[in-house]
Amino acid sequence: MDRFYSVVALGAFLLGLLSGLLGYGVPHALPWFMIATAIAASLYGLGMGLGVAGAASLVLLRLPGFDLVAVALLLSALLAHQVGKSLRRAYRKARAQRLLADALEALPKARFPEEVLKSLPERLHTLGGGGHVGVWVPTPRGFRLLASRPPLSLEEIPGSGVVG
Repeated sequence: MDRFYSVVALGAFLLGLLSGLLGYGVPHALPWFMIATAIAASLYGLGMGLGVAGAASLVLLRLPGFDLVAVALLLSALLAHQVGKSLRRAYRKARAQRLLADALEALPKARFPEEVLKSLPERLHTLGGGGHVGVWVPTPRGFRLLASRPPLSLEEIPGSGVVG
């Protein structure tokens, strides 16, 4: 999906450049540059958005009617960056809440506490991070692996053992 938006941003930048080269002036080129700037800032961060805004400003400097419209491009980059950041944060929060709700719904369905513990690695693994998740239960000799994601070759470790 990022590739699609990158193509749209590049297309918008080229349309702004084309409208400037055809002599349409700043009022026709500026919206295209603002779109390109906003997409770049939202997808790739504030630095990239400011870079696109700078490149667009260099083009706009050569057009008649350039009256500090670079400020509009800066605002476009800043706003898009903040909106993108808050949308990503909201998405992560909603995803974590959905996973928590799924886990809480599974609790009453489990007949034994061990069933909940066995499902825990799979549920935690879906949160991401690419790490290893395992549930170890105490035994008289140490700890026994109840469940893990991805699977481990270890079944049991001594009480003084360290895993990870």
